Amino acid sequence: MLNLIIFTVFLFFFSSAFVTNSAPYTPADYILLNCGASSNATSDIDGRNWVGDANFKYSSFNSKTSSFASVASYQELSVPEVPYMTARIFHEKFTYRFPVSPGPKFLRLYFHPNE
Repeated sequence: MLNLIIFTVFLFFFSSAFVTNSAPYTPADYILLNCGASSNATSDIDGRNWVGDANFKYSSFNSKTSSFASVASYQELSVPEVPYMTARIFHEKFTYRFPVSPGPKFLRLYFHPNE
């Protein structure tokens, strides 16, 4: 009987760990940076606008002297052009600085696997 009680308490706490009453995360700051792209705005298949980093005002590098853009020589049909077809290669330290509001942030980095 004691085992059943312990199991029931464990099951209650374990299942309540996955149930939350909080609202879903809604980003206050929404920045999509397309590294290596020269255009200021491109749209992906989901309709999101990505900003090219060649003239990005929040970078601490001179894109003309300390880095170069690289464009993929081949695009598989299943891979969207934005953001997977460009990259920026740096010769020295670099920093991107983003103006964001206070609070929690969700950072997602997009990489396409290379064979």
